[in-house]
Amino acid sequence: MHLIAGKLLYDVFRSSKMDVDYERGLFLIPLLLSVLTVITSFFVTRLLCRSNRAAFFSGLAVNLSPLFLHRTMGEWLDTDIYNVFFPLLIFSAFLFVFKSHSTKRKIAGTATFAAACALFASVWQGWWFIFDLLMLCGCIFFLNDYYAERKD
Repeated sequence: MHLIAGKLLYDVFRSSKMDVDYERGLFLIPLLLSVLTVITSFFVTRLLCRSNRAAFFSGLAVNLSPLFLHRTMGEWLDTDIYNVFFPLLIFSAFLFVFKSHSTKRKIAGTATFAAACALFASVWQGWWFIFDLLMLCGCIFFLNDYYAERKD
């Protein structure tokens, strides 16, 4: 997937008449995914606690983590960024499904969840850890709602 993403980015640069070689396109993938990780972290925190300040510091903490910075700066053909971005994206889609009240939004969140799981499965063999953990959490949420409604 990393090579495909590099080829797509290279095609975007070529179509905009920028003189960028294929290696530079691969070099920029972690940077772009890092930005998407910060944005995803911001919105997940914003959805959970409804505070812009907490969301800002969450994005800052994720992106300035020494382990994250060390593994994503100046890499070439290394996929460590995917192990941060996709679990965060999967969790955000999962959270969006449970926080949404509209059926259309729940369907969109479920589709995003499935697509992110499929992409993560193509990148890393251990993708099913995240999937299983979130399915277990989903069952607990459903049981909690069931018993809470039955209690009332």
